[in-house]
Amino acid sequence: MTFGFLIGIVLFFVGIVTLYKGIRVVPQNESWIVERFGKYSQVILGGLNLLIPYIDDVAYKWDMREQPLEVPPQAATTKDNIRVSIDGVLYVQITDAKRASYGSSDPYRAVIELAQTTMRAQIGRMDLDETLSKRDVINTVVVDEVNIASSPWGLLIKRYEINDIVPPLDMQEDMKRQAKAERERRELETSAIADRAARISRAEGKRREAELLAEGERLRLENEAKGVAAAIEMKAVADATAVRVKAEAQAEALLAVGKAAASSDGALAVSFQLAQDAIGAQEAIAGQSTVVLKEGGGPSGAADTVAEALAVAAVVGKGISDAASPGGN
Repeated sequence: MTFGFLIGIVLFFVGIVTLYKGIRVVPQNESWIVERFGKYSQVILGGLNLLIPYIDDVAYKWDMREQPLEVPPQAATTKDNIRVSIDGVLYVQITDAKRASYGSSDPYRAVIELAQTTMRAQIGRMDLDETLSKRDVINTVVVDEVNIASSPWGLLIKRYEINDIVPPLDMQEDMKRQAKAERERRELETSAIADRAARISRAEGKRREAELLAEGERLRLENEAKGVAAAIEMKAVADATAVRVKAEAQAEALLAVGKAAASSDGALAVSFQLAQDAIGAQEAIAGQSTVVLKEGGGPSGAADTVAEALAVAAVVGKGISDAASPGGN
């Protein structure tokens, strides 16, 4: 192997290294910090970038996507002097690669410690019940205060989520007992509400039943009243019909009597009937103990009565004959 061949191999490798240092391909969503002679020169972004070999050097590489950072569990004291252990997750995104490179030696660790400090301070302003029930308040305070402090580091805190808040064991037992008592109270309330609803439903059913019974009784009475009214109306119609029929029959009878009385034999029969009626009337009056007849109430009086009746009958018969004759007015 000659000396010239060795020189060629060395130059080949030097050329490869030179190309590598002069042509850099940056992945998408990354930002690289380039230093020239140890001093900040530029930020190169995703894609093909050309550098001066052996003069420019990539000092920092940053992923510009959102990064989740675990915040380790830490102890904190609440406003009512109860120590709790709390941990969470911090979602961070680098917005300025230059500040992230030169603003802090380790910006991710810096924001984690700052989040822990802010979280402890906020829990110290709240009692245990508020700490357990108002996690969103703690999350908001941590995000706002850490964003203000981390601005020189080129970081943006997107959100903070508390994973768990662990109170002391004795407090956990008390909380379990309180939770059990609360569940029992809610069960009693639910049972009482259900029982009250059932009673209301039964009362409503009875009220509805009474209303229906009353309505049925009212309809029955109305139907009975309508039936009685219809019966009375039918009886009245029947009585009116009977009276009308009787009146028509009497009228026909009187008409027949009048026609019969128009003849001589009929007039004599009418006279005889009137005489009989007069004698019967005299006998009926005489039979009453409270009635006193005038003089002439004896046999001669009866004869006079018959004579008077026959005279009246003669007059009536004559009037009927005159009325029935063609020339009568």
